[in-house]
Amino acid sequence: MSAAGKAGTPGRPGPPGAPRGQKVLAALLTVLLFALIIFGLGAAFDQFDHRGWGYVVGIATCLVMVVAGVSAARRDR
Repeated sequence: MSAAGKAGTPGRPGPPGAPRGQKVLAALLTVLLFALIIFGLGAAFDQFDHRGWGYVVGIATCLVMVVAGVSAARRDR
């Protein structure tokens, strides 16, 4: 397929709403990944009777990932 046939290129644009749908799917998958990290670390720390600390570590891990992503996006502009 030529470059003109791909979605988002000037030759033949893709279906309307595709970029919005991709953004919604990306946001949903990101939230699910963060929930898996937070609750997974909570369950892991629960093995040592410190579930609350697992949630704290999970939230801190997600915050570090968000800050790194925002920093990388600003640097690329």
